[in-house]
Amino acid sequence: MLARLLVALAAAAIALPLGGARAAPQALGLVATNGPVPLRCFAGECAAEFSAFCLQQGRGIPTPGAAYRAVGDALSLIVIAADGKSRRLPGAEQLTFITERSFTAVRIALPKRALEALGAVRAAVDVGARITLVPVAVAGDPNPQSDLEIAAATGPLRATGERLVDNGGIEGEAVARANEAYGSCRQNVDAGFDHSLRDCLENKHDQLILELNVRYWRATVGS
Repeated sequence: MLARLLVALAAAAIALPLGGARAAPQALGLVATNGPVPLRCFAGECAAEFSAFCLQQGRGIPTPGAAYRAVGDALSLIVIAADGKSRRLPGAEQLTFITERSFTAVRIALPKRALEALGAVRAAVDVGARITLVPVAVAGDPNPQSDLEIAAATGPLRATGERLVDNGGIEGEAVARANEAYGSCRQNVDAGFDHSLRDCLENKHDQLILELNVRYWRATVGS
């Protein structure tokens, strides 16, 4: 079942037009982190990768590098000064959101100069409940996200996503699945089946997110 879904997703991506304006892609649910995630600073920006999932199955899959904006109050940027003092700021206003791999991973970043302007040396992001990522509007979009679509994606659809994806794994089972994925990747890398541990873990992550997403899609058919 999972393999067929992956093939279908790939086919959908290939079928998208290569040139001209493209319709707005899917709104995404940004998975809650249950605590701050540090941003790593390199080459002028501080960033980290976060889990996401598709809220609108009927919309196109985002291409890598697609820009999004965050909707929701429970997203915080935590900045830490050299003396260790920290401040919590609204994250949606400070951060950028760019898709990394399909709809399953998003890069959240803060320019290094913005961090310095805030008088900080380190930063972290805390993703709380029901954060929705909406694609940034593009001039000439033949089918932009409507107000009704955005209202659904930030309201009832996101609430269902919270139940089935954000909170979709039993804690003990989730830890066991994560340990199993890590162990499998270590074996694959040692045997030369995978190029790197990171690549393997990214694939495992995306498969697990897709399983939860399928559960969500089945629950929202016709929404």
